[in-house]
Formats: sequence, C-alpha cells, structure tokens
Amino acid sequence: NKSKKLRHIHSDAALAEMKTMLAELKTDFRLDLKSEMKSLRGEMKNGFERLEEKVTMLNETVQKLDSRLEAEHRIITSVDRNAVSERLLSFLLQNLEHQERRSNLRIYGVAEDTESGVMLKFIDPLIKDLLNLPLEFNLGIERAHRSLQKKPTNPTDSSRSIVVSFSSFQVKESVLHGAWKKKKIEFNRSQIFFDRDHSNALQNKKREYIEIKKQLKQKDIRFQSLYPNKLRVFLETGAVIFNSAWEAADGLSGHGINCKVS
Repeated sequence: NKSKKLRHIHSDAALAEMKTMLAELKTDFRLDLKSEMKSLRGEMKNGFERLEEKVTMLNETVQKLDSRLEAEHRIITSVDRNAVSERLLSFLLQNLEHQERRSNLRIYGVAEDTESGVMLKFIDPLIKDLLNLPLEFNLGIERAHRSLQKKPTNPTDSSRSIVVSFSSFQVKESVLHGAWKKKKIEFNRSQIFFDRDHSNALQNKKREYIEIKKQLKQKDIRFQSLYPNKLRVFLETGAVIFNSAWEAADGLSGHGINCKVS
C-alpha cells in the first residue's frame, strides 16, 4: 500500500509539472505569435507604403508622358496642316497658271530675230502659211512674244520659243491639232514644232526628255509627246507609252537609247 501511495504521489507531481510546462509553452507561443504578427503587420505596412510610392511615381510618369505626347501631337498636327496648306496652295497656283495658259501655244524652231519687228504682225501670216490656212481666216491672236528666257548669244544655241495667245481656246486647239497632223513643218530650212504652253513645273519635267528625243531622232524612231508629260514611242514591236523620262530611259535602254535622267 505504501508503495502504491508513493507511485500516486509521483504521478500527480509529474502531471502537475507537465501542466506547468504546457502553460509555459502556450504563453511562449502566444508571445512569439504576437511578435510575428506584429512584425508581419509592420512589413506589410512598409510594403504597402512602398507600393503606394511606386504607384504614385508611375502615375506621375504617365502624366508626364501624356503631356509630352499631347504636345508632340499638337506639333505634328500643326506641321501636317502646314504641309497640306502648302500642297493645296501649290495646286491652286498651278491650276491658276494652267488656266491662264489654256489659250496659248508655243512654236519652237523659229530662228532669233526672224520676226524683225512686231511679233504679232509676223506670227499671224506665218501660222497661216505653215498650216495652209486662208489669209482672211481670223485667228484671233491677242499677243505673241518670245519666251522670257535670256536671248542666246551663240548662233548654235537653240532659239527661244514663241508664245502665242489666242482669244479662243477652240481656235488654238484647231491650230495645234492641224500642226500635229502634218508630219513635218519647215520654215527657212528649219523644222518647226507646235506644242501647248505648259506651266514652268511641267516644262521642267518635259525638258528631261530632250536627250531621249534627240537619240530617238538620230535612230529614226518615231515618237509623240502626250499630255501632260508622257511619251509614246513607236517601236518595231508596237507603240509603248512611258509616264516619265526616267521610265523611258530605262525602257528604251535595250533599243540603243543610253542617257541618264536625274
């Protein structure tokens, strides 16, 4: 019996000791958990603060980019508007110039000083004679003069063209097509050519064909200038139309036409 009592006492003491240890462990766990939670809340708070700072910085950057893009857009829009305005103005001026020249034609190949006086008195009978028109036919020529280029001093240089202004567009077209129907027109042993009075911009483009036409003549290859700036060439394989001097130079290279067009 005595030994049983002793074992019971030891069991109670061990149980009490275990309860005490468990209580201490719970206390330590609670303290550690509170400390961890506090630390975690602190880290989360700092993390959120840093995140808010980054979001604020990002918003500021986006606002700056928006402002810059808006400013660039205004500049580009302004440039585009100016470019469109310039193109429109150029088109209107070219159209106005075209309307002013609509009733004009040019005659090429008449030697300088052949008129020997008033051009108007010289050109009226000349056109009638070249195109076999009756002397009483009223051409309605309002003005006639040499082109405004500088007069050539070298006799071998090409003479300036003669600009003839008609009061009637229909009469001008009739004269022009009548001249084109003739295969060859000569005056004082020089070949004469009739053409429309083109704008300066178009004349510059047509000048790009000069060397090509020269070589075509040398090779007896027939060609025809088409409005506004095309060239029809009659090859053995058939007629070919070129839309630019560059295209003609490239397309005719296989036919012995060698020239460079800038």
